[in-house]
Amino acid sequence: MSAFLPRLRLPLYSCGYLYKVKKSTFATPSQRHISAIASEVSASQEKCDCVDISKLDIDWETPLKGTIAAYNTHVLASTGKSDWKSKIELEGGLVADLKRVLGKVGLKNGFNNLRDPNNVILTTNSSYRTSPSVSQHGKYSSAYVFPQNIYLPVVPLPSSSTSTSEAFVQFIQAYLLPAADTLAHTNELPHGPRKVHETHILICTHNSRDTRCGIIGPMLNQLFTDYLSSKGLLHPEDPNISVRGKVRVGNISHIGGHKYAGNVIVYLPPDKDNWNQGGKGIWYGRVGRQADVERIVDETVLGGKIIQELLRGGVGI
Repeated sequence: MSAFLPRLRLPLYSCGYLYKVKKSTFATPSQRHISAIASEVSASQEKCDCVDISKLDIDWETPLKGTIAAYNTHVLASTGKSDWKSKIELEGGLVADLKRVLGKVGLKNGFNNLRDPNNVILTTNSSYRTSPSVSQHGKYSSAYVFPQNIYLPVVPLPSSSTSTSEAFVQFIQAYLLPAADTLAHTNELPHGPRKVHETHILICTHNSRDTRCGIIGPMLNQLFTDYLSSKGLLHPEDPNISVRGKVRVGNISHIGGHKYAGNVIVYLPPDKDNWNQGGKGIWYGRVGRQADVERIVDETVLGGKIIQELLRGGVGI
């Protein structure tokens, strides 16, 4: 793939947003470079009708395969936001609580039974909205669990940042540990889990962590949304329904490898007859062209094929 991507046509209002960069005393060289681009775009915003991502500091040399850390489970917390603090645990909520219990602090507090060195849990925030049921039950969140393809509309959270409720521990034991039968615990939460039949396309848009994904990510979201809509594949926004054959598009926080932006994860559901085998997670990097978006939809989502030249790694593949 060429290091110089074609200029992608976007609506006028997109230009200023896509190149909006937060100032930082500790900006990296690539961030300072992008800041310079941002100034250029702001100065000529009225004339700008496109985004040239070839100017971004993308690594086009390193082989993509093998550039992700191995993991077993991906917990995707619903936040309704598309950008977060650089360290998402500072946001509070489900990810912060999981990191506190499953991380080094959890060991000190006696949660050794919840940690398994062979069971790596990836935790990220997402732009998906929480289930409407959450507001009815107090301190709760909503989450997807991949590649198990489970949606939990109501997940209990600890009552404070220094305590851990029994319900939260039960949530981890029931849905995140290797031996868990994730669909067998429907009575342990106010609203039990459901199977996720739809495909998910997840795009890193974590601008406060690195501006490369902050610039490319929103653009990719729009391209995927438009293309899926044109083919009648876009899933309804309601989080409490799941339609096989449809596709949700969501923004997510840092997953590593910003230098390979745009970063995209595709989670394909299991076959109906082999649900216990779990789904597939396919990680793509250097996604930045309309042609890349169309290939991912046509070849991976619809055809089940992996695009080798974009492949960073995955789970269940």
